[in-house]
Amino acid sequence: MILEGKLDIAIAYEKIDNPNILCSELLTDELVALVPKNHPWANKPYVQAEDFANEQVIIHSFPLESVVLFRQVLIPENVSPKNVIAIQVTEAVVDMVRANMGVQVITRWIVEPYLRDRGLTVVPVTKKGLFRTWYLATLNRPDSPQYLENFKEHLRCNIAGACKSKVLLSA
Repeated sequence: MILEGKLDIAIAYEKIDNPNILCSELLTDELVALVPKNHPWANKPYVQAEDFANEQVIIHSFPLESVVLFRQVLIPENVSPKNVIAIQVTEAVVDMVRANMGVQVITRWIVEPYLRDRGLTVVPVTKKGLFRTWYLATLNRPDSPQYLENFKEHLRCNIAGACKSKVLLSA
């Protein structure tokens, strides 16, 4: 859509491999396993690929190759969970995990508010952690409009906390 002129900017968690699209890092976030407090993983320092073999894993959407957990952890280790289901509503996923009906690997910042009820906990995925980098994607052109550069800087500043200068957005 960027190449077709239908979008000025997109946020993607994969770098787009196209010389006509400029991708610049926005932020990196950590993905963690969300489990109920009474789950066997709750007291582990981290989980690894083989831990998922006997679990029902809840994902946001298919295909599996687009899911960071599968692409970076499970597929390289040739591990398949007992079952995989897709649920797109975070609140529904949280309720299923709380009811011990599955585990989900989710971004830490999304799940933080749900940890306050003390019925849930998170566990790092792999000893090194599981991270995903988000990118701003725009058309790769030398004459990028100033409003677009201002918006990109605003996103970096307010989402990633990477402020280079004060940017005022104007119409």
